Amino acid sequence: MWWLVDLDMIKYLSFLLFLGHTLAQSIAFTIDQDEGKLLYLYEQKSNIVFKIESKIGDITSIYIFPTDSIASMFMIKGDIRLIPLNSLPLGRNLNLQVYIDNYSIIEYAKNYSTYSRAGIVGAITKIDNYDFDYHLKIGDNRDMGIVGKLKQVGAHSITYNKNYTSYVSAGITGKIESLGGTKFEYYKNDSYSEMAGYTGKLYKVGSVVIDINKPYARTEYKSGKIKAIGNINFEYFKNSYQNSVSGVDGKFKSMSGEDDRIRIWFDKNKDESLADEIKKFKELLDSGAITKEEYDTKKKELFDL
Repeated sequence: MWWLVDLDMIKYLSFLLFLGHTLAQSIAFTIDQDEGKLLYLYEQKSNIVFKIESKIGDITSIYIFPTDSIASMFMIKGDIRLIPLNSLPLGRNLNLQVYIDNYSIIEYAKNYSTYSRAGIVGAITKIDNYDFDYHLKIGDNRDMGIVGKLKQVGAHSITYNKNYTSYVSAGITGKIESLGGTKFEYYKNDSYSEMAGYTGKLYKVGSVVIDINKPYARTEYKSGKIKAIGNINFEYFKNSYQNSVSGVDGKFKSMSGEDDRIRIWFDKNKDESLADEIKKFKELLDSGAITKEEYDTKKKELFDL
């Protein structure tokens, strides 16, 4: 019957619309809501999620999920229980961890002179089908401060801002410039950014603008704090008498608006600590110090399941 076929088609198209909506959210921002500061940025590339620390403008963690759909689920929910439990330090001189559930092949940078000069001897160069490449001590890399930093992960190339005079004065040199096809821009040095203290902070990720409150008169309570990320707006309690005596002036008040491109997560320091605890007990399990039953019990306690 034709009307049944049309109904099924409508359901199918609705599913595709929902799927497209969720998969479009490939960027997530973690913010300190009261301070109005961006802490971390998460960027999804297929089944890989890159965690970038806003303050240093560089990658600190790489999550390699089994499938694209699990990576997308993590980006939608921000559930740390989805993060792969095996943690591998990328190299001795790199403050960067790779998380992956299982792997069968791993290779490291050998003691070649070019690798030695770049300080990456012993750094991971391959995990299964994922290759890791690094910036060597050539050209402007030393002046940019990127010698030994990641250059490529799988098909995703990573570039950093050069040592232009305006970049150096703004503290932008050496911060991530692009990750795959995603471009990163930062606030340059001007009178507003100096007064409000946001010089060198992230201004744009792809097409998403991070707008920061300027230091206008009578709005000191929110000066330098995030005003909007994309189409999502942030408001803070004004410095009225009642708010001041209550100790809430300048604190986060509300978030409004919608933006299909992004997710906003509030400060996940607690979740990060939880992840560290789980990692600790996983290491005990792997070493044979505790049993699988003891590990599962402790995990349930931590999550209060």
